Amino acid sequence: MNFAEVLKQAKDSPIVDFHDSKISRKKYQLFFENSKDFTFYLRFFYDHYKIPPESIEKIPCEGKKGVYETREKILNSLEKINNQKIHLFFIDKEWSDLIQASSNNKETFPDVYVTDWHSIENYIVTTDVLKRVLEEIYIGGDSRIKWQAIQRFEESLQKFHEISKNIFSLLLIYIDQNYQPNIDNIPQRFDELLEFSDDLSLQIKMDWKQFTIESCGINNEIIESESWNIELFNENLSSLNPKEYIQGDFELEFFLQFLRRFQKLLGMGEIFQSSKDLLIQGATKTAIPESLKTFLDIHLHNKNIVDEVIIAIFNYGKSLEKKPNTYKDRGEEALRDLFITHVENNFNLNFGAESLNKKGKTDILVGYKNTTYLVIECKFWSGEKNLHETINQLLGYITWRNKNGAIMFFVTNQKLSTAINTIKEKTSQHGNYVKTLNERDDSWFDFTFHIDGDDGIEFTLSILLFHFS
Repeated sequence: MNFAEVLKQAKDSPIVDFHDSKISRKKYQLFFENSKDFTFYLRFFYDHYKIPPESIEKIPCEGKKGVYETREKILNSLEKINNQKIHLFFIDKEWSDLIQASSNNKETFPDVYVTDWHSIENYIVTTDVLKRVLEEIYIGGDSRIKWQAIQRFEESLQKFHEISKNIFSLLLIYIDQNYQPNIDNIPQRFDELLEFSDDLSLQIKMDWKQFTIESCGINNEIIESESWNIELFNENLSSLNPKEYIQGDFELEFFLQFLRRFQKLLGMGEIFQSSKDLLIQGATKTAIPESLKTFLDIHLHNKNIVDEVIIAIFNYGKSLEKKPNTYKDRGEEALRDLFITHVENNFNLNFGAESLNKKGKTDILVGYKNTTYLVIECKFWSGEKNLHETINQLLGYITWRNKNGAIMFFVTNQKLSTAINTIKEKTSQHGNYVKTLNERDDSWFDFTFHIDGDDGIEFTLSILLFHFS
């Protein structure tokens, strides 16, 4: 490699992109596995969140490893970077996540978005996207033909998923045995395995096992010598959505070949010259995934999810105060379950009761996947000692990754005004108290506390009181 090539390779590396990000004036810095991900994600920033392109810096990192390495460099150098910037990281789901032994101790990060499906391409291969594509390429055509095409697509996609389940069962077992099959060849050799007939039905041209062995460079002797239970692994995959394990490029190639066949049968020219063209066009027709919406809502502050959850809890508690027959004779757990049942259906989040977090089981844990956004403790009110004991209990559940905690006090045997005055006067006497933020309502107070053992790491503590007399 000559010096010019060395310089070019260095210039294109994630490390240089990372150094460039330090001096960038753009507010949002988004890090992706590669540049093709830009098309899928950025439209949601532009269209859904109305963030102007000039505010966004997009940085490819040469794969998952590059994303994680860049993230670590940024976190280790935050004092040198403009802290007003928002750094977000986007990666595709790992096949290793489907292999239990490989994913038991896998760490997750709140600023890293991981797709629900294998990759972004899987989000594009849907009936809804097909409908939008047909509306554009078959304007004014016979509606019956469009609906027949949609029906054939759904039938063929189901058949494709069944074939793919066999292929990826074999590949995942092979990967689990520490072999490295050449998976990139699968979409490139799609037409050796499958084709679409004149009625748009999917036809099998080759045995799936032979196709997998030849396409991916799998050693057949190893397969025959190993006592692998492919049928059992296949059965395990049956419980998953096929998009979780089917290679995104392979499924996108299925979509491309279907559209090409449809256009050829109607005597139309090819609109999509490649799967990249389909990715670009399909991304503009794809609805934002719920998990991505939740992730961006939180980090872009277009909607503060934690705040909305607490608001929902508080509003429900106030309405419950007017219905004594609903809360009468209920204990802490029963009241907690009432709140969870009412609130959880309004959010694309997990609401766990008696959930483990750090030193024990907290009453309510609100999060998404493996990331916790809010830790809540529920208690009947009994005075100042009860206040500090409950704060201590909550502190036992708060980790350095948790930015929000809440305490719900149910006041039953005292005047509400007495409890309110105690909260106002005595909370600041706790050893972890930092400052009072605001009084959100007559019976909702926000404070800043630091976690146990580290006064440099702070979180917001909300204290809510409900009068269940």
